[in-house]
Amino acid sequence: MLPRARRVVKAAFPVILKQGAVWHSPVLSLRVWSPPNIGIGKQKTIFQAKFSVIVSGKVSTKAVERNLWKRRSRAIISKFKDKIKNNYYCLLYLKPTIKTLSFKQLSDNIKDIFYRANLFINNLQS
Repeated sequence: MLPRARRVVKAAFPVILKQGAVWHSPVLSLRVWSPPNIGIGKQKTIFQAKFSVIVSGKVSTKAVERNLWKRRSRAIISKFKDKIKNNYYCLLYLKPTIKTLSFKQLSDNIKDIFYRANLFINNLQS
């Protein structure tokens, strides 16, 4: 499971939505933002990448099903969270077509979109 310390806080959402880069696939979208170095001569604070999974009511009207997809996505992210570069905020939006995928297919899609966003440390698909 993805620890709460590795999740994006809601207060950061407006900045990420406004300034983040976007990648799309048929089943999900990824918005990524890295905060700029603030101040003159100050070192950039280093933090582990933070993630958030958003499942809208368009995916399912039932909260039980939306939470199921969130749990599955967080479990997949937690498998390779340590292979992700530091200093990134990532918002993963699931689309309604997600309901047709198996766990393995969902895992492959998430890994592929992270790879396309150049988030892996060595950027190798393994």
